[in-house]
Amino acid sequence: MNIEPDLIAQFQLRLERENYTLPTIPAASLRLMNLLSNPDCSVAEMEKTITFDPMLAGQVLKIANSCLYGTVMEVNSLKQAILRIGRKPLRTIVLMNSIKATLIKSRTFLPAMQAIWKQSLMCAFFSKLLAKRVRQDGDELFIMGLFHNIGKLMILSLLYEMFQQAETAMSQEMLDKAYATNQIEIGKKLLHLWKIPERIGAIIALQSLEQNLLDDTSIAEQNRRLAATIMLSQKLCLMVAQNVVEEDKIFPLFDFLGISQQALVEMVQQIHSVEKEVSPFT
Repeated sequence: MNIEPDLIAQFQLRLERENYTLPTIPAASLRLMNLLSNPDCSVAEMEKTITFDPMLAGQVLKIANSCLYGTVMEVNSLKQAILRIGRKPLRTIVLMNSIKATLIKSRTFLPAMQAIWKQSLMCAFFSKLLAKRVRQDGDELFIMGLFHNIGKLMILSLLYEMFQQAETAMSQEMLDKAYATNQIEIGKKLLHLWKIPERIGAIIALQSLEQNLLDDTSIAEQNRRLAATIMLSQKLCLMVAQNVVEEDKIFPLFDFLGISQQALVEMVQQIHSVEKEVSPFT
């Protein structure tokens, strides 16, 4: 007997009634994020606080030495890493650490969650690299790329609560239906709870327009460009992972963003480099 439709119906009803609790950021991470938001906080204070979390400290060093910062000189101290990365991106790294600890723990959906998390990291890292090509803020693109799939992770987390009593796995078809109907809205609610600027969630939501985004002049040009950059990053990273690049799906985005089609080969090479950088964070 196929119980999937019943589970999806129950899940949909639960969302409509808002009968669920969104996860909060762990207290320790929240304290660190508040510290990083304080303009009077010194580098020494940041270093001291981050040192208490060895895993986070290791991630900060890895990112400081990654292709995101394009430097040949390796940094070996946490202080140097903090100075290279900067205060605003550090908050994002703390949040990145929190997402993994808070949401990616479902046994039933762990492979799906890990795949989505890797896609999010790939999109975030590559979007930041695209920033110069599209003349946008790399740190802002990084956080948009990181959160562009957050609704999917939240949906899987909620489904896991219901699935603990079920004896069957859910098909990808059913998961895709749940994503299509709910991921944008539940993602926006989670970002609001986590005090992520509303503009970030609004631009991420523009993904649902797909190619119509390029022609919709009712949307602010800057927002369209940011959303198109995230869409290009997401699509190209997925295509490279599948070893198939469908030019007809990405070249309209190239043209809209003013990227030469000749840059495709270099961008594919960058994605392969990003994949190596992302591995320690998946």
